[in-house]
Amino acid sequence: MTEHSSQSAMKIRCPGCQRKLDVSELSPLSLFPCPHCGVEFRVPKWFQSILLEDILHEAAALHVYRALDTTLDREVCVKVITGGGRFSGEQLEAFLAVTRRMATIGHPQVVSVYACGRSDEGGAYAVQQYVRALSYASARERMEPALLQRCAAGIIGALMEADAAGICHGGLAPGNILFDEDCFVKVTDFGVARALGKDAGADPYASPEVRDGATATRASDMYSLAVVLYELATGRRPAEVGATTGKTEPLHVAHPGYSQAFGECLGRMLSKRPEDRPGSYNDVLKVLEEKSRAKQRPAKVLRGGGDLATGGLRPEDAAAHAAMTAPRRKSGRGATIVNVLLLGGLVALCALFLAYRLRQRRSDTMPITDTPSLTLPTALPTALEAATATAELQEAAGGTPAAGSGVTVTIGTAATIAPAVWASRPQPPDLDFTTTREENKRYLHAVPEALQETERERLRIVGSARDYLQQTMRYIGYDRGESGRIVLRNGRSYLGAIPRANEKGLTVRRRDHAAGDGDNSMQVGFEDLAWPQLWDIFAFYAEKRQDMASNKRQERAAAVDVFDDYLRLALLCDWYGFAEDSRRYAALAVAAQPGKEYLLRKYGLHGAGK
Repeated sequence: MTEHSSQSAMKIRCPGCQRKLDVSELSPLSLFPCPHCGVEFRVPKWFQSILLEDILHEAAALHVYRALDTTLDREVCVKVITGGGRFSGEQLEAFLAVTRRMATIGHPQVVSVYACGRSDEGGAYAVQQYVRALSYASARERMEPALLQRCAAGIIGALMEADAAGICHGGLAPGNILFDEDCFVKVTDFGVARALGKDAGADPYASPEVRDGATATRASDMYSLAVVLYELATGRRPAEVGATTGKTEPLHVAHPGYSQAFGECLGRMLSKRPEDRPGSYNDVLKVLEEKSRAKQRPAKVLRGGGDLATGGLRPEDAAAHAAMTAPRRKSGRGATIVNVLLLGGLVALCALFLAYRLRQRRSDTMPITDTPSLTLPTALPTALEAATATAELQEAAGGTPAAGSGVTVTIGTAATIAPAVWASRPQPPDLDFTTTREENKRYLHAVPEALQETERERLRIVGSARDYLQQTMRYIGYDRGESGRIVLRNGRSYLGAIPRANEKGLTVRRRDHAAGDGDNSMQVGFEDLAWPQLWDIFAFYAEKRQDMASNKRQERAAAVDVFDDYLRLALLCDWYGFAEDSRRYAALAVAAQPGKEYLLRKYGLHGAGK
């Protein structure tokens, strides 16, 4: 394959005004302002069948680009190493060898490799999964104990998968640990540092033995990981903290938010001698899991790419956990009697606690609040709209609705949301709740105080749905097959698919476009899609999660994510007044994880099992 001729015509759409521009005569990869709207964009460049669209990183002999793979119609990351310069032919071949080995690692937190090879100019390249990553500084600012431990578990999972294939990273550092907007972490560049002859002597993340010239091992990767985690937690590397004393301050001392067990585990990982570090990644995972079970707050419904820890304990698990962790006493007849009495009292207390929790219908995946459950009549949305319309007519006529008239949203036995308040909820047509901040505040302020925590969480879930969809569609396009249609809100529909989405909207690839009749793609906004079309896109990705599970463990994890996907969708449909759709997706949520009807009732949703 060769690069496309620089003389071939190249026409693109301006990212600002969407007008077609002929950029054939412009210098590739240069910045150019649109003559119509003034928005500056980078002129693309062909590299084989890939269109390089933006520069992510430039060094003396290494260039990293965000690009479009036109054969598969997806965003990719392209790394190009120039030949005949800093790197020898042997190093380029070593780079390709480790890249091919990295391609064999199939793990959600390892960056996927799609292709690699030698370029026409004598260099080498790799085409990889594109991750829209936060800067390391931004990720560090977001870190708090629960999130850091989740990220640590993700990185360890990636390293374990590589270790099982006999692959050491050998250069773990912030530059090859990528965090997306939800802080879902991915690891890349396995073996690349060693292949390209990186000087480990000056690497602040390298282990002492690697800095002294030793070959990278699992133990050295563990050391590097500990340096990164310590820096993410405290803002400083261990060597900087212990620069004056010669001894690293334990993490749980430097940052009291972390447990002593985790701090001591990190201390062992930072041991100067490899043999003093934990013997396996599983040893570290056990510490993380113990900390998660003992201290971690319940996780929220939305899981960022499908991999947040569930966190927290169900009421029934809480009783078992309390019994398991009851203090042990010395053996003996007297001690046995005391133990029996204590255990009986503990069981009674747990039973009372369990009854209280069940009565409050608290969630095992939602943040726990002191808010009662939400109960909505099955036909409420339609009746509510009618009641609201009546109230608005009365107000327009100069009157006020009669006290107690219309339909109310009842929570528990006392608190209610009046029809006019429910009708005032913000409903941005493009799902962008950042444009309705003031309306969001007014709605929450109008809700009775007893319900504000529940409504705030509901608004957070529906408000983040658009971001979730954008993130998901960067990796997998929406495609219902050859007969799949894209239906717009204006009534038009097209045979086609949506291969990608970003902040500006969605790209529709039409199949009913006549060959030779110009560009077969069109840009639409979220506000242009018919509501049922939007709901189906969300549902499509829930179905994908189920289909991608290949073993029992993945099926169990997928069931949790599928439940969350359908719960999010049911809440979204309910918020926008699509009652039947809401009930259908609520039923699918319960089908994914039977026994979680109480989560639906918390938000007034009605699914299967009533």
